[in-house]
Amino acid sequence: LNNSSGSMDLAMPGLSLTSGFKSRGYGDGFKLDQGRLEIKIDLAQLAARLAPLAPSLRAQGRVLVIGLASGDAAALAVQAQAQAKDLQVQTGAMKRPFRVGDASWAAQASVHLNGKTVDIKQAQLLVPQAGMVHTLKGVLGWGKSLGKSDAVYDQQTDLAKLAAFVEPLLPWPLKARGQASKQVRFKGAGPGAMEMSGQGLVRGAMLESPAWPAPWKEPELRVDFKYLFKEEARELVIQQMDWFSTPAKLGLTGMIKLDKDQAKLRLKVAGEYLDLDRLPLGSPQGGRGKAPARAGKAGAPAPAGSKAAKTQAEKAAKARKDLKGLDAEVEVKLARLTMKGYQIKDLQAKLQVKDQKAEIVDFKAGFLGGSVQTKAAVDFKPAAPEGKFSAQAKDIKITPSVFTKLKNDFPMFSLPLSSLEGVFS
Repeated sequence: LNNSSGSMDLAMPGLSLTSGFKSRGYGDGFKLDQGRLEIKIDLAQLAARLAPLAPSLRAQGRVLVIGLASGDAAALAVQAQAQAKDLQVQTGAMKRPFRVGDASWAAQASVHLNGKTVDIKQAQLLVPQAGMVHTLKGVLGWGKSLGKSDAVYDQQTDLAKLAAFVEPLLPWPLKARGQASKQVRFKGAGPGAMEMSGQGLVRGAMLESPAWPAPWKEPELRVDFKYLFKEEARELVIQQMDWFSTPAKLGLTGMIKLDKDQAKLRLKVAGEYLDLDRLPLGSPQGGRGKAPARAGKAGAPAPAGSKAAKTQAEKAAKARKDLKGLDAEVEVKLARLTMKGYQIKDLQAKLQVKDQKAEIVDFKAGFLGGSVQTKAAVDFKPAAPEGKFSAQAKDIKITPSVFTKLKNDFPMFSLPLSSLEGVFS
């Protein structure tokens, strides 16, 4: 291992690769005298060679990737660049070609193998066709040197160009406008820990697609965030994630931790308002899109009793498996929630998943001038899951117009109820 060298050459129509290296020593005494990697791709030739496997594939353009490296374990100098020229790809499933056009990526860095850090002098990705510019500069560490990180990432995106760029890959047409940006600061926070903070900002946004019931418009959307990542503890602490926009003003804090076969989750959501009616949710309206195909034939008979029981047992077994290693708790406090035209005030809820049991520990909110409280739990440990649900509604005020809306949205209100209270198993 004290003196090593090697090379590789690969050539076929549309693809060539050459690489080589020469090094001395190992460990802290490692020194790379020269290392080189070069890849050339001609997509038109490559697509023609792949015709027996993908007859509908059409492509054009050229890609060049070059990487150079030299130096010792204390400071390994690395330079890399990639260029794409007139790149486009199309398959039979696509209505029109996916065009990348000209794109470039370049990076220059010094890698400290013994110190487990990389000093990025510059790294930039430019995709003009997609309206994207990404840059990264600074020091990033790994392992115990994660705490030595000090770097800045910046992203600028033109949403109109990005929508036109990705549309050939989507089943629906997509239109957009607006400008988006993101800045992230990576800063060491002690041995094996790193803080990530920054802001995401979108201005003058508009997204329109037949997949949504209506266009989504947002004059300004801002997200301020601060995370703490602890590598050895396998833990992510959400110290701050504040969301400011027309449909929402709320904050999220909490933590996510992976411990052997268990995932631990603690989240708290608190805010002034959340208006779900302003988000592009729900089914397309006015024939804007096709409904998804349903499984099976229309009017097919329901499964036989034994088959239905088997299906339910399989679902219960899958739920048990999914919940086995999950310990989660979510608390929500919202001053106002708007959904389907209803105003829900002073919402407080606590949801919990533990020991294969999903539970609404507490839920209370103001609704239609009165109050609603519920509690529910489903225990998946038994072969046949056991569930309980209790609800209480008081002082609900229902006018004739509200009654019409309620009975259409909730079949329960087709009954002439002035209040509801009960326990169900």
